[in-house]
Amino acid sequence: MASVHKERGAWRIRWREDGRQRTIRGIPSKAQAEAQARRIEAELATRTPMEPGELVSFDEAIDRYCTALPDATDRHKENFTKTCKRVIANHGWRTWSDMTPPAVIGLLPFHARCLRSLLRWGLENGQPVHPRALITAKPKNRRKPQKPLPEQEEIDAAIATADVWHLANGTIAHLIATYGHRAQSLVGLKVEAWDPVRRTLTLPVKSGDLHRHPVLPATAERLNRLASGEQLHTPLFPNHLGVPWRAGRDFVAWWAHCVTKGQRLGILDLRRTAISRMLALGLDPKTVASITGHRTVSLLLNTYARTTETRQQAAIDALCPRGPTVEGVPQMLPTKAVSP
Repeated sequence: MASVHKERGAWRIRWREDGRQRTIRGIPSKAQAEAQARRIEAELATRTPMEPGELVSFDEAIDRYCTALPDATDRHKENFTKTCKRVIANHGWRTWSDMTPPAVIGLLPFHARCLRSLLRWGLENGQPVHPRALITAKPKNRRKPQKPLPEQEEIDAAIATADVWHLANGTIAHLIATYGHRAQSLVGLKVEAWDPVRRTLTLPVKSGDLHRHPVLPATAERLNRLASGEQLHTPLFPNHLGVPWRAGRDFVAWWAHCVTKGQRLGILDLRRTAISRMLALGLDPKTVASITGHRTVSLLLNTYARTTETRQQAAIDALCPRGPTVEGVPQMLPTKAVSP
């Protein structure tokens, strides 16, 4: 049965299908969510379950799996079908028993993801799938090389471009680039979140808690201009059309298409820059996490913290004490004179 819940100003639908928990997020009204939930329940009621012990071919399994994805686009279903059929044909698999753990090693990440979905569907529907094949086909997380942090001039130019669209848009980017906030935490703020007397901003974090921290004078000036003459329950950051943002991903998409226009300066780059600068100033990671809203310090350091050649050079200089030099190279330890 599909259930409707409210989540951060929007509505979501949850239901169980083919042994998996599925979710649709970002529905603006409760009436739309309930209507869509009724359609999902009606579609699930019309499906005929598979009989126990029924064996199906790969082509039929792929068709049934794509039919069981009501929220997937036609393009996704087409890519999934082509990928699965290509992988199966290249390996010469004829039955489910051919997909042994050694046979699924070394697949490309996208091929492995599609094949894992098909294997999981077959395992849940009584097909002779080897359970270890699911674990073996899991693609490895390949870490991308770290991008260099953007220059301050590039960030200022992007924020100025966002200010042309609306002051609120530029302020969201300014907060992300200065304090490392999440876009999802900022787009739903009300005017009451800003305290002009104490000059503090209160915003929800990913864990659901509320964090409050002071802001710089430049940020306070921006927030005062946005909150001036507004009611406490009105949105603090309306978009350039005068309506609230539906979700943080909408702001991220607008930033990529209208501000940076394909340039490699995403919202995560702004957040990494803010976190790296706060850590470079010597702030302890616990304090930085209280500002950015991270639940754990390890996530803050492993995901967003970046180092630079300047910081590395400063660390090397700190290790090397001042002493006599030989051709401009400082010595780690003073040399002793050797008597003839």
